[in-house]
Amino acid sequence: MKSIYILTIFLISAIVITAQNNNDELVIGKYIKLNSKVLNEERRIFIRVPFGYERTTAEYPVLYLLDENAHSIHASGTVSFLSGNGVMPQTIIVAIPNTDRNRDFTPTKTEGTPNSGGADNFIKFLRDELIPYIDKNYRTEQHRILFGHSLTAMFSIYTLLTAPDLFNGYISASPYLMYDNNFVVNLAKKNLHEPYSANKFLFITLGNEPDYFNSINELTGLLKDKSPEGLKWDYVFMGNDDHGTVPLKTIYNAMEMIYDGWRLPQNLAKNGNLQSVKDHYENLSENYGYEVAIPEGILNLFGYQVMFEKRIKEAIEIFKYNIELYPESANVYDSLGEGLEADNQLAEAKKYYEIAYEKGQAVKDLNLIFYKQHIDNIQRKLTQ
Repeated sequence: MKSIYILTIFLISAIVITAQNNNDELVIGKYIKLNSKVLNEERRIFIRVPFGYERTTAEYPVLYLLDENAHSIHASGTVSFLSGNGVMPQTIIVAIPNTDRNRDFTPTKTEGTPNSGGADNFIKFLRDELIPYIDKNYRTEQHRILFGHSLTAMFSIYTLLTAPDLFNGYISASPYLMYDNNFVVNLAKKNLHEPYSANKFLFITLGNEPDYFNSINELTGLLKDKSPEGLKWDYVFMGNDDHGTVPLKTIYNAMEMIYDGWRLPQNLAKNGNLQSVKDHYENLSENYGYEVAIPEGILNLFGYQVMFEKRIKEAIEIFKYNIELYPESANVYDSLGEGLEADNQLAEAKKYYEIAYEKGQAVKDLNLIFYKQHIDNIQRKLTQ
């Protein structure tokens, strides 16, 4: 990237593009098929990996989405946007289409709900089949978040109450807590008293849905009175939204809540240095219980910000460190070339521009035209 403007374009492009294949198609994610012995059926699963996944050896947290058909697209865009802007980590998304919603997400069998009562079995499917499959076939961190809406939002809270260690975060948009005479709310009265072994997050929202008010107020009252140690929770009433529009805003707000403090401080370019960035991510690693790597794009942007402050030598060191972290990325070599050019090290800058172009050609990098422009421009400077 050739400037902060171009870097911004890179970050925006990451919102919707996970990969670019040899047919020049833009690919957001893919579906796989998983034969489930627990559910006695084949399940179709949508998987989206972060932008640049194939160029790194990094491991990533995972967001598990229920009701895939309704939420995979908007959640993918939201997560990419927030991670691209440093608000949250890059994240693998695993979204599960429904086959029998009443069966899989209700905790008890009721006469008015056909095939109901299979929630515990679906938890077993998640624990024994789907999560192990994802962990085996993708580079995952042991940091997982579960999202549900309406009936599946009730299931998300039910999972927290009955299998709390399965996920680190639980997001519940307009939970249908009235099911079976407030069964999950009554369960919370019994299960909301033990401290959790690791930090847990619970984020609940509700739109302008009067039928849901009594049950949600009862649950949030319980959380206020007897929230266990280790549980960070929040409830947001979205009065301008209805049942259908709540989920999109919920994903955004939940990630801000769960990853509060994730973003680099805005004044770090003026008052900090590379060690400050390293310290920030070491603190995140301690808080979230896994090693949090510095994202390539965030470190790159920090380098440009430092260069804008006329601290060229420091910017060069930042770009060099980004190459250590992401040696297969064309962009990091190009950025170092720009730092060296700003320091009037023209021959050295040309060398790194050429490396960026070579690596960019190999993967059909979206910014290949800019890498070539830099080579041409530096060559003209060298021959003047």
